[in-house]
Amino acid sequence: MDFIDEFIFRDCVSLKSVVIPKTMSGVAGFAFSGCNKLNDIYYCGNIKDKNFPIQEGNYYLGYYAKWHYNIIVNNSYRVGDIDDNTNINLNDLISISQFIADWDEVSVNYLALDVNDDNEINLEDVTHFARYLAGWDVTLH
Repeated sequence: MDFIDEFIFRDCVSLKSVVIPKTMSGVAGFAFSGCNKLNDIYYCGNIKDKNFPIQEGNYYLGYYAKWHYNIIVNNSYRVGDIDDNTNINLNDLISISQFIADWDEVSVNYLALDVNDDNEINLEDVTHFARYLAGWDVTLH
């Protein structure tokens, strides 16, 4: 998908996040109108790449939702392999910490971030991941 059509997600109140590919060419008017729980936009490019038009009526994209950049989407991921290099180690812990702290230049595999399987990406994931690396009796989900 390189263009999001008009009204396609209108009033989708259960929509909490979307992943937008780097190849996106635009978002039509009111595509996300009424998506009042849309909190996170995961964009596969960096902030300089985001030059596509977002037409009127998409207030949640432009004003309310938080944009995350440099997202990697790899469907054959391992939970915990945050930097998508096939290893789970301290570098992944650093990457998830930087992601949560809103560093612009950190690249992460979005699908591998929720290591405690609570459907949120936050400091609890960092703590859970650190315990896993330290050898505690926890698993990555």
